[in-house]
Amino acid sequence: MLGVYICKSCGLVQLKNPAKIKQQWKETGCEQIFCPKCSGNVVEAEISYMEYSGLSEEERKELAKKYRKGNDMGKRVKKVLVTGANGQLGHAINKIFRQQDGEITYKIYNTDRFEGSGEYPLSALDITSEQEVKEIVEKICPDIIINCAAHTAVDLCEEQEEAAYAMNALGPKYLAKAAKVVNAILVHISTDYVFSGEKEGAYLEDDKTGPKSIYGKTKLAGEEFVKQEGEKYFIVRTAWLYGDGKNFVKTMLGLSKDHKQIRVVQDQKGTPTSADELAKAILFLLEQTAYGTYHATCEGETNWYLFAKKIFEYSNIEVELIPVSSEEYQSKAERPKNSVLENRKLNGLSDFRMKDWESALKQYLLDMKL
Repeated sequence: MLGVYICKSCGLVQLKNPAKIKQQWKETGCEQIFCPKCSGNVVEAEISYMEYSGLSEEERKELAKKYRKGNDMGKRVKKVLVTGANGQLGHAINKIFRQQDGEITYKIYNTDRFEGSGEYPLSALDITSEQEVKEIVEKICPDIIINCAAHTAVDLCEEQEEAAYAMNALGPKYLAKAAKVVNAILVHISTDYVFSGEKEGAYLEDDKTGPKSIYGKTKLAGEEFVKQEGEKYFIVRTAWLYGDGKNFVKTMLGLSKDHKQIRVVQDQKGTPTSADELAKAILFLLEQTAYGTYHATCEGETNWYLFAKKIFEYSNIEVELIPVSSEEYQSKAERPKNSVLENRKLNGLSDFRMKDWESALKQYLLDMKL
């Protein structure tokens, strides 16, 4: 006997065979039905097929309306699984996505390497474990997975190549495979380090890659795995990120309290990018279906020395900055001399634009004071 199933988002009524649905759940491990019209969540109505067939057209409309009302007055609810949620971008995603008051409500499931709680609860998820990834994805059945987890200690990656590969390459691979099973969109965050940094102008999405560090090489491997294993995915490359957490802006402000002089590299250029602006760009991309690789940084470019000057200028702090070369500022991993990414594909989708880096920095410093 057929069952009656209604989408909680758009109210579409479908007649389905419960036995076939249970078989589908068994095969995918995901006890969820997705609406073919709007991809919303579908539930079984508390009415038999015989009862439904006897309803008038008006009564059927009222039945559909009843189930839509039970879902936040007809709003579509999308489940978002965030990995590495305790990082700068994870915090920004929680803030920006929760602020949305449109037709879609985002229910966020935050995970990180270790369980805990702060502004929001965190469930433990080690993305280097394929079994853990499979279990949590099939349990939650998210509509969206945003992978913010990564081994980002660039110099330490040179010493911990195996750990970096597990986190930056295998983790994305497992997430892409799991996302495909439950028909989720995967947003994978990547980096400017996948490029050599030798190009004169800004890097475009389809430019030749050529990482020079273990960090860059493992992040590039992660991109390739997502392309191989994934189906609906956005690979989002960003650079010079700062937000709620440890970052260059806070390091400079901290140093100014105890140092009259601060040495800053001036021969590496890029675009400082606000985590809030990146979260907005991700939200925008999730409204699109043009899957693929995108660059998402604030507009414009600068170097670390001039970036530091603006930080102190906007903060009304007087400190002597001394420009130095990359050779003078020795590090284990080689940094790209040019980290400027052009948002060509992102800007080509519509009139959406990320803020220029100076405006975004001003807003960030203002928010820090609030």
